[in-house]
Amino acid sequence: VMPFYYKSKSKKFDKKIDEQVLVLETLKKDASLSWLPYNYRDSAAISYISEYLNNMRANTLQEALNLFETELHRLRLEKAATGQ
Repeated sequence: VMPFYYKSKSKKFDKKIDEQVLVLETLKKDASLSWLPYNYRDSAAISYISEYLNNMRANTLQEALNLFETELHRLRLEKAATGQ
């Protein structure tokens, strides 16, 4: 089910979005990602987490997840401060 904010005036466009959401959900359930918590199974999160581990900014998955969440929180605060 699509969140309300994705709905457009074009049913064809909405159908394409629905199809892509299903593909994403299928990929997120892939067994090869079972080591990663479900909420972090997207390309941005995986990219940042692997960068933290490769660059030794984090030594464990838990540290990498915490660093990722800290940086997301900082970005949200910066956006709120600039009124975006």
